[in-house]
Amino acid sequence: MGGTAVLVSALRGLRIVPSPAPNAGIVASISSGLVVFAELLTGAWSVWPVVAWGTVALILFGCARIAKRVHDPLNARLMLAGISGLLSAGVAAVFSPAFVSVLFTVALGVLVSQAFTAFCAGVMGGIFGFLLLPRIRQQALNASPMHWGHWAAVTLWILFASFTWAHLESDRHKIEAAAKDPHLYLVYARWIPEDEGAVREEPIGPAYPDRYLTDHEIEELRAAGLTGVIHGLGGQGNFPPPNIRFVVVMARPDRDTVDLPKPASGGILYLQTQEGWRRFPASAPTIARTVRLTYFAPDAYHSVPTMRPHVDIGLGHPDPKSNPLAWTYAVEWPENWQMLPPSLPEGAPSTTQ
Repeated sequence: MGGTAVLVSALRGLRIVPSPAPNAGIVASISSGLVVFAELLTGAWSVWPVVAWGTVALILFGCARIAKRVHDPLNARLMLAGISGLLSAGVAAVFSPAFVSVLFTVALGVLVSQAFTAFCAGVMGGIFGFLLLPRIRQQALNASPMHWGHWAAVTLWILFASFTWAHLESDRHKIEAAAKDPHLYLVYARWIPEDEGAVREEPIGPAYPDRYLTDHEIEELRAAGLTGVIHGLGGQGNFPPPNIRFVVVMARPDRDTVDLPKPASGGILYLQTQEGWRRFPASAPTIARTVRLTYFAPDAYHSVPTMRPHVDIGLGHPDPKSNPLAWTYAVEWPENWQMLPPSLPEGAPSTTQ
């Protein structure tokens, strides 16, 4: 089963089968496959795949002993290869140690993933049954099949599984701590300069009123001396109440990665200025976890640059190159949206990251 995880992950790294991170490389792909396999052994329900694999091992051992009665060595090898392939494919279909990303529905994606992994497991199991299982026919029952190489492999696997367990437990505690964070409703808006008058908002339509700035937020910006016009661009985060607003107002895309601290309680607004990012209200308490904004150049899916957010739920922020699926929501910023951000009078604290 570990070999199956390596085989499927290697095929993903070589781009023979689809991968959620097509540019990760073969080493990163194999490592991720082994981590997923180790998670099967360290989760709360890991007793079931262990029991399944142990049962298959006992069945194969019994079949290998019975194969002593088959006088033709080739027929014995083919029989053991077939039995080992079928059992391995069956276990892999239920407890897949590696996954294949497909651009279909979730149900079809799981089906394709299990089918492909089961096929690879059947191939590995057939090779194992043909080459290795016949050796059991020649050994006495009181002879240990474990040599120093086997013990070394078992020791390395135990160390790997222990490290994975410790890592998962650490992540679980971080997530539990972050679960107390309020749910964020992200709102994005664009600022456009205007020579005269206090800042005002021009709604683009009557739909989604919660995706525009509130009267209180507009008053805070006016009190800080902001002029110009604000256009709403959209929102994200359909969480059930209670949730709080996290508003980002920008004049142009920021090519530098921006980390904006999450609020401890109550709504918060961040404004891009020439002096850095400014927080409203200025006294709003924040926590160490952040909402990260990352610049993405035009690609096959977006003809213009985009700013894409990721909310830290306790595990930090992933690398957008190795895990692009974590940065799926995008706010488009065409090339001509290159307004110089506003410059506010001194007094409001900045939150430059």
